[in-house]
Amino acid sequence: MAGPLDAPDAVVTGAWVAGAVGTGVVALTTLVLLSDRVSAVVAAGVRVVARPFSRQVRASGSTADRVVVDQRRRILETVGSRWATMTLGMAGQFVLLFGLYWVAARSVGMDLPVAALVCAYTFRQLLTVLAVTPGGLGVTEVGTAGVLVLLGGDAGAASATALLYAVYAHLLVVPFGLAALAHWWSRSGRALVGGQPGPAETVPALPGRRGTQDDSRRSRRDGPG
Repeated sequence: MAGPLDAPDAVVTGAWVAGAVGTGVVALTTLVLLSDRVSAVVAAGVRVVARPFSRQVRASGSTADRVVVDQRRRILETVGSRWATMTLGMAGQFVLLFGLYWVAARSVGMDLPVAALVCAYTFRQLLTVLAVTPGGLGVTEVGTAGVLVLLGGDAGAASATALLYAVYAHLLVVPFGLAALAHWWSRSGRALVGGQPGPAETVPALPGRRGTQDDSRRSRRDGPG
């Protein structure tokens, strides 16, 4: 059952720190998207940080600027027109995955309240950002099990929960990902990789220019007169 959670001081402090950092990241990202001045400052910071590690950045200081500008343009184009669909999709994904996490916990006898499981799951998702290993594998399991133990869970059940959820999540996600990749590859992936244009139906017509391509093809086929 959900209810008040008597969390250790370390977990409470970590939650406040994570909340502050997450809020700062969201605020900075929003400012980069909306402000030319902020995006220029961020690009300059990226140049300073990346310069010791990249010969390309040392040779041309504009590399970081191009990366920031390109990513900004892509995000604005994608999120600007599809933000509602993306928000619903991400929310549905997290609800589904937390349901799997709850099933894994209850299957191994982890009887912590739902609030504690939400706390551990949220911490797990935060650890996936640390790309030390692909998808945070290993790091996320150890971190999640540690939080569950700090919240009063049994060490064995906490470890089993973390490992069982990892199996659930990968078995669920990987087949769907492979199916989506196969679908994309069968429709347009091979043509794009080979340098050829994709199917005609995947290229939207420009406003006011409908039928122009068909007309030009017809005129070339029929010839003058």
